[in-house]
Amino acid sequence: MPVVGHAFVGIATAWSVPPKKGTPAADPGPGSWLSALVVLAYLPDIVGHGSGLLGLGDWRAVSHSVLFALIATAVLAPVLAVGFKVGPWRAAAIVFGSLLGHDLLDLLQGSDRVLGWPFLDRSVRLRLTVIPENAIGEALVFSVAFLVFLAARSRHDAAPPFGWWRTWRGGAVAGLILIAAVTTHAAKTIRDREVRTVEDLLGRHQYAEALGRLDRLRLWPTMRRSAEVERLTARALWGRGDRAGAEERLLAAERAEPDDYRTVVDLAMFYASSSETTAERRRRVAPYQARLEQEFARRRDLRRVLARVEQRLTEPAPPQAQ
Repeated sequence: MPVVGHAFVGIATAWSVPPKKGTPAADPGPGSWLSALVVLAYLPDIVGHGSGLLGLGDWRAVSHSVLFALIATAVLAPVLAVGFKVGPWRAAAIVFGSLLGHDLLDLLQGSDRVLGWPFLDRSVRLRLTVIPENAIGEALVFSVAFLVFLAARSRHDAAPPFGWWRTWRGGAVAGLILIAAVTTHAAKTIRDREVRTVEDLLGRHQYAEALGRLDRLRLWPTMRRSAEVERLTARALWGRGDRAGAEERLLAAERAEPDDYRTVVDLAMFYASSSETTAERRRRVAPYQARLEQEFARRRDLRRVLARVEQRLTEPAPPQAQ
């Protein structure tokens, strides 16, 4: 996610579409217009990461969807309209535009987003990456963008619409939000690096070390009930020959995130690779094959996955399938 970029959009929006005078925006405290719009610019990430911290699972697909933007607009636009004396349609445009703008910035940085959730499960990803993923490159891009914005605004007004003093007081809240976002982004980078290390260890069949790192990953609040950690643990246990433990972890991953495509694939492959009779294996695999065909029909690799499952089903399984 563009950490600096979302703050820039919130500040630019607050400056470009100021509320009427004599409203709560004149309050230099946390309820200022500037702070409200910076919070709005970060809202999809606040919901997506906050759900993980609260142990509610990964809501990032939900919070970055068009449906979420519509629901949030219906809820927050009246609050914005009443609290800051903004016209209802203008308030709705600000909320909806801020949330979709958040998704657009993510896409421009190379992230993929399931904008059509829950109706379409296909991720949207742009071929061209405009915003650098590294923090320094992103900061440079948005520093230039902010200077261009200031130059453009200087033709219309010489100062922010509600005074520098109030802006900086309100900006203190925006700054705290930015610091929290930078901290979250840094933590996510470290966590993702650790996940990649575990995947590399599994690829090299170093299962004991992978399990040790997975235990440490569970110390992260967002990973305690993570389907990803459960799936990776299942792979390590399966590799060590502990099929009962692997099955338990895969079912835990399914409970944590029932709609996770990779978990459904792993369960189908797991049961297709068991040492049971072909008829029993087909019986166990059938529900997951049906889910793949019905719920994930738009996945580009679905045919290849189903072919792999069918190949496993037709092969005689060894006593301990790997």
